[in-house]
Amino acid sequence: MSSIPRQSTIIPGARVVNSEEDIISGDIIDVDFPHVRPFFDSMTGRKVFSKQRPSLVLYTKPRQMVVAYISSKIPVTLDSVDVLIMQRHPSFGNTGLRYSSVLKLGVLATIPFEKVINWRGSIDDVLRAEINAKLIAHIKA
Repeated sequence: MSSIPRQSTIIPGARVVNSEEDIISGDIIDVDFPHVRPFFDSMTGRKVFSKQRPSLVLYTKPRQMVVAYISSKIPVTLDSVDVLIMQRHPSFGNTGLRYSSVLKLGVLATIPFEKVINWRGSIDDVLRAEINAKLIAHIKA
């Protein structure tokens, strides 16, 4: 199983993933993340259906993947399935994120690989264990 070079660069072919093996579970990527409620942008005069967002790849299959939303806007009150990814975390540098962020495991999307814009980094086993525990607890609830 091959993977793309582990560096923050545009994926060759810009916005096109040539193989389902290019992105793996645990990668943090920029994707064209769909809005659940599209809105009208008065600046552009257009309806906005998606926005470039960092996202965590949870699951992949040929030509598509399930990703979770990541935001640098950390709410005062976290949802039970939110995971903080703080700059002080020892593996923060591997994520490719610029700021402390919140991983919103309650905001998922199925994305075609063609929506991948950029590879940022990946999570380590410590973050993976926390994410898995949150998902399991939420599913059991």
